[in-house]
Amino acid sequence: MSGTHFSFIFGLGTTQIVDAIGRQSGTTGSTLGLIVNLFIAGIFVGFWNFARNGEKWAFLTGMALYAIDGLILLPFKRFSGFGVPRLCLVPHL
Repeated sequence: MSGTHFSFIFGLGTTQIVDAIGRQSGTTGSTLGLIVNLFIAGIFVGFWNFARNGEKWAFLTGMALYAIDGLILLPFKRFSGFGVPRLCLVPHL
């Protein structure tokens, strides 16, 4: 939304795609992109909360979604956030 070409290395592939589409759609698209990004982040926060409370299904589902999200970046050759951050987030079950 700021108009800079700054990319956060720990970001989600899905949100980067939403940002790109929103930027091409102008101010309204950027605002809708922000809302969609907050919704996507909320889904991951929900899985985190359930997993933190000991729900193994939430941890496994969240990690599977996170892995699929990382695969979204492959066709765009965006490898900066693919390797180390995704591997470091696996806690002990």
